[in-house]
This record gives sequence, structure tokens and C-alpha cells, in this order.
Amino acid sequence: MEENQGKQEVGVTENLDFNVEDLRSMPEKELRARLRRIAERGNSQATAHNDALRFLSSLIDREDLQEPQALRIALVATGALGYLKSAASAGKLAAIASIPGDSPGAKSLRKEAKRALFQLKSWGIEPEPRAEGGEVAPAPPPPAGDREKIIQAAATAIDCDGNRIVSIFMRALPGRPLAIDFLINETSGIAEGFFEPTSKRRFQREVDAGKGGEFPVVEIDPEYCLFLVQAAVKRNEETQTKLPDAYRIWKEAIGDRKSIYDKHPIYSELDPDAIAQDKHLLADATSLFYSSSIGKFRKVFTGWALDPEIAWKYHLKAGEALTGVIIVDPIARNEQVERILADAADELFKNDGRRRFKYRLEEMAYMLLHSEERHEYEAKCCLATALAIDSGKRLLDIPFVHELISKSIGVFKRDEDEEDNGEDDTRLIINPFE
Repeated sequence: MEENQGKQEVGVTENLDFNVEDLRSMPEKELRARLRRIAERGNSQATAHNDALRFLSSLIDREDLQEPQALRIALVATGALGYLKSAASAGKLAAIASIPGDSPGAKSLRKEAKRALFQLKSWGIEPEPRAEGGEVAPAPPPPAGDREKIIQAAATAIDCDGNRIVSIFMRALPGRPLAIDFLINETSGIAEGFFEPTSKRRFQREVDAGKGGEFPVVEIDPEYCLFLVQAAVKRNEETQTKLPDAYRIWKEAIGDRKSIYDKHPIYSELDPDAIAQDKHLLADATSLFYSSSIGKFRKVFTGWALDPEIAWKYHLKAGEALTGVIIVDPIARNEQVERILADAADELFKNDGRRRFKYRLEEMAYMLLHSEERHEYEAKCCLATALAIDSGKRLLDIPFVHELISKSIGVFKRDEDEEDNGEDDTRLIINPFE
């Protein structure tokens, strides 16, 4: 009887055949994805909203939160409430953020609730008092125009040429849901656009197929999608790049509606002041090139290196400095190599390079944070580097940049325990293309 009740409660919000108790054995990645989908589907209508809110609340309002699995589920459910866009959801999060207690579980719940509440507030959603008797207040019906807006969206990471694809599922024509793909360049804006009638199921299949590819794909919030497209259109206007025909379809559906964000939404989810003060984050950003835990994201960062032809030019200069016979003093050798690295950094960051790399790192911070694995620490490392670049800090004093340039031209420091075979310098020169 209890098992059937569990399935029925989930089925109200999502047609998935799993028992509530199955959540205990569900991997973290799948758990986050399922509870987030329940929350997002609750944004479609008042009944679905109330069902989603009650279900997620039932995973949090438990007496067994001292048990590790129950606490794990409660934390994920709390985070999912941040995607249920209503004052009632915000009110629930505000209540969680003020729960008493000094136990690790209570502290973790308060922290997660504050993060999710901050996200809702960034969308202009504030808590409202609960209905009399403590019942969840009914959600207002969605605005009539919502049927013609974005339903679902996904985006790829930014490649070495500054390009990415943003895929959007929306009802742009009466009764005809469409998939629109925009190829967006970080400098010129929307370069290409394609659209075709589709279904939500087909769109999800294509997104899932993209996630299984070689390049990272992350499902993104519709408001963030709106922010991305509108920011790209500004770059079209600045560079006088013609917009594709697909943008006309988009514009007819969206109209004059503006994004709620006046700056990148990552600043609504991570605290830039706290990140800028944490020097460990800036130093640890070099791990983004090597960490196996971030999987396909690692290829994105290494792909931002210098153009091979330019990199080879600096590789030869560094090789001459390290292996030549003119300069024999190791300190002088290393100083010359640092000058070569600085010249290479200037080449990579010429023109509006600081703006471009700040934008790339903000985007990657968002994608890492919203990936199914939720790489929060690495997202903070990205944002710390973006803030350092934007501050005007000397490029080679930024660990991420120093490592990127070194990898580009094949200059590496010797390991402390490595035999030097009689050589005095502390650098190795390695062909970066082998």
C-alpha cells in the first residue's frame, strides 16, 4: 500500500515509474536530474506546481534527516526548489534557511536553501506568507503569453574559435512547437540559425544524444537562454553582422520581452566577493587542465590555446632560450623564457581578449555549476579567474593563464625530484604537438 502511494505521488508531477524509496539508491547525477525536472514541470500550471512543491517538501520535512541517505535526498530536493519559480517555493526555502540547530545536516540544509533562494530572487521571485494553517498557498496560473515562450533549452561549451550552439524548444507558432538552433560567436553574435517543427520528446532525445558526444552539453534555464540570445544580438548590432532568418521566428514569439538579468546570471548564484578573496580558487584553476573529475570539460579549456602556427613560433623562441649557448646563467634563461611567455600571452589576449576570456570563463562557470555532476568548486575556480582577468591583473600572474600559455608552446617546469642530468635551468621544452 505504501509503495503504491509513493508511486502515485511522484506520478502526479512526472510520469516516471519509481518508488520514493528508490531515491535512496539512485545515483547523485540521476537524483538531481529527476528532482529538477519535477520542479521545472511544476512551472507549467498551478496544479502541477502545487504537486511539485508538496512532493519536494515531503522529501525535506522528514524526521530521519540524521540518516545520511535521507539528508542527501533532502539537500537535492532543497536545491530543486530553486527551479520551481513561485513565491510559495521561495517561502518554503526561506523557512528552510531559518531552521534551528548546529548539526552538520541543519547547516547544510540552510546553506543549500539560501543558495536556491538567492537564485529565485535573481529571477525577481520573493517569498510570500504561507496560507493560514501552514498550507502551501495555491500558485497563480501562468501568464497567457507563457505558451509562446521558451519551454526548454540547452547549450554547448565554447570551442576554440569562440563558437557554441544554443538549442531551444519553444512554441513559436500556434500549435506548432519548434526547435531553433543558434550558432553564436563570442565576437560577432548569432552567425547561423536553423528551425524545424518538433516534439518535446524528440528535442529531449537530441539533447541527450548531444550529452553523449565529445563536447559538453548542458541543459540551461529558459531565462538564461533569453539572456544569451539577447546578449548575442547586441554583438550582431555592434559588428553589423546580419541576423539569420531563424531569429525572425524567435523575435515573433518572444516579442519585446527582456531578460531579467542585467549581468551574467552566474553572479546571482556564486558570491563574487567571497570568490575574489579566496586565493586558493585562483591557484587551483590550473587543475581545470588536468582534473579527470570534470571529464569532457577539460578538453574545452585545453582547446583555448594559441593557434598552432603562432604557438610554434613561440615554441622555437623558448627552445632557443633554454637550449642555446649564448645565455648560460639559469636565472637569465628563466627570465628570458618568462618574457617569451608574456609575449605569447599578449598575442592570445590581443584586441578584446580580456573581455572574451572573461566571458568564456563566466560561461564555463555556469555550465560546470549546472552540469548533472554539479562541479561547484571548479565553477568557483573559473569565476575567480574571470574576475582576475577583468581586474587588469598582469596576465602571467594569473595561474590559469600562465598554465594555458605554457601548455600552448610546450614550456614546463621540472619536477622538484627530477634529475637534471647536469642542466642548471628549471624549465623543460617539449614539442606541444607531439
